[in-house]
Amino acid sequence: MDVTINPESAVRNHYEGTKYPYFILNSNEDILSGIFSLQVNKDTDLKIISLKGNELAPIRLPGDKEWFSNLKYTETGDNMLKIPFEIDISINNSEDILLIPIINDNFFYSGEHSGVIRLVTIDNVKLNKAMIDEQTISDVDIETFHPRPSIKLTDINGNRINEVIREDKLYLSKNWSHLELANIMYDTIVDILWIDEEGKTEIIAENVQLNKNENFKLEIKKRYLDIMKENTKRQFFVVINNRNQKVLADSEAFNQNKKPTLTTFQLIKEILPTITD
Repeated sequence: MDVTINPESAVRNHYEGTKYPYFILNSNEDILSGIFSLQVNKDTDLKIISLKGNELAPIRLPGDKEWFSNLKYTETGDNMLKIPFEIDISINNSEDILLIPIINDNFFYSGEHSGVIRLVTIDNVKLNKAMIDEQTISDVDIETFHPRPSIKLTDINGNRINEVIREDKLYLSKNWSHLELANIMYDTIVDILWIDEEGKTEIIAENVQLNKNENFKLEIKKRYLDIMKENTKRQFFVVINNRNQKVLADSEAFNQNKKPTLTTFQLIKEILPTITD
């Protein structure tokens, strides 16, 4: 899975000796265009959702006159998908753009690995020593270090909700009320979003402080649980840290040997329907 940005809309760059790329938008450019690539080995229905910061960013195929909440694409057979896209980036001033591919129903997003592409668009890099030092991680065992937290859904007592299979489909075995982030090995700040496969979004929590060696447990407000219960589409939690130029601070801290690995993440956890019988 990869994205190539059209150089006519933005130019790829790197901060000093770091490896993490960012993009400098061309002057007065309100549209970011590129090509999304994905290898598939069978018939595939794909939807791509784009976010700028924590807001849905309208997306379309080049040549379309209308903007959409998601980009739908169907491919038959074993192929490398190459899907051109345009994103309306005029909606806010965030430097973060997320591209979230939703692959057809037999693909499950566990939250263990990133299924999201993040692009950072920056006109003027404003890193300073304090931002880089904030990313420092020391006194850790690299052999057991987890750069990303794990995500699980739990009940009110903190019991994990297991997945079960019914008629070849995955379900949750009982009702849940909390989202828990565990295996946190460093301090960081995250945003937690809810999206569905059509592009509906809700901000569940912003600027949440995660503390080293402490599990974080968030009770989901009833109004969000009601939205999820009534929604019949596929649904997901998205958890993101190091927003905007903090991505570059993370990369520069690693470049300066202030941390054992990069710790920027954008994780997606599928919210399965519940079956109680």
